Amino acid sequence: AAQQAATSTELARQQAERARQEADLRAQQDAARAVAADQARVVAEQRARDEAARADQASRQTQSEQARQQADQRVREEAARAEAARVESERAQRQAEAARQAAQQRAQEETTRTEDARLAETARRVQAEARLRAEAARAEAASAEAARIAVAQAEAAREAARRQQEQRRAALHAAAAMPCSLIGWSETDTGLTLTGVIRAGGEAALRQVLAAQNIPPEVAQLSFQQFEGPYCNALDVLRPLLAAPDSAPRADLVGTPPLGKGELLRLDVHLPAYPSQLHVSYLMQSGEVAHLVPSRPEAANAKVRLGEPTGGFTGWEVDEPFGTDLILVFASDRPIFAQRRPVVEKIEDFLAALSAALRAQKAQGSRVGVRVLVLETVVRR
Repeated sequence: AAQQAATSTELARQQAERARQEADLRAQQDAARAVAADQARVVAEQRARDEAARADQASRQTQSEQARQQADQRVREEAARAEAARVESERAQRQAEAARQAAQQRAQEETTRTEDARLAETARRVQAEARLRAEAARAEAASAEAARIAVAQAEAAREAARRQQEQRRAALHAAAAMPCSLIGWSETDTGLTLTGVIRAGGEAALRQVLAAQNIPPEVAQLSFQQFEGPYCNALDVLRPLLAAPDSAPRADLVGTPPLGKGELLRLDVHLPAYPSQLHVSYLMQSGEVAHLVPSRPEAANAKVRLGEPTGGFTGWEVDEPFGTDLILVFASDRPIFAQRRPVVEKIEDFLAALSAALRAQKAQGSRVGVRVLVLETVVRR
């Protein structure tokens, strides 16, 4: 029994070994078939790639051949066009040469005609130029004579104008120096205008002064306010300060003179184009001075109304003594008087103080200008 079991076991082992060998063989066969399949697939893929490459190369060869054929066609066409252009150019050159020769022939003919005409025109021009030179010489001589006369006339006119200007200046200086007057002036090319204040009857004396300087009456226009009163010394002091007719300060009387007793004195004053001190004094027939505005500051270009009643100020009423009074309107850089003057004082005291004050103002370089108005007052109008 043990021998039989051993035999069975050996048989089973041998069968198992054969089965294992068969399985190994089948596995080897499957692996070989797989390898063969892979090799076949690789060969197929390579064959496909080779076929694609051959097809692509054939396509490129075909396209290259087509491009070469097209290029050859274009070259042939360009050569044909170039030949046609050459033929056309030669034809145009032949035509141009023929036209040039014809133009040369016409130009030669025209040149001959032009030369003949030029010679004839030259002859005419020479004759005309000879006539023109003769006329120009006569005209130049006449022009030179006219220019000489014009220069002499202009020189005479300048000399006359210079003498006239000198006469005017001399007349104006003589007029400005007339005693008991305060005269300003303006002048144009045609005449003089003299304005200001003058003692009654002084215009006749002024006319005599102007006549002595060869200033005819129609050249000088006089426009003066005349006065009677003790003001001559005051005008002498004020003469260097008189503002030009068209410059500030300017002053105008509000209302129509003469002013009667009880009426109000009012003034419109225009100040200079710089900040200034305004001072207004009133010279009376009595030989006294009343300081109506004893210096107050005003802005540049200020326009002020003086004398209007306001608050406790009742205005400046006209009263005796009646006659012609002077109103002095000063504008200065700084107050004229270092100390306040009395409200009313004698004219001689005022003039002494004013002269000293003006010397001090001049030493300090201060600007001072004055405008003088004549005011006539009466008991009643």
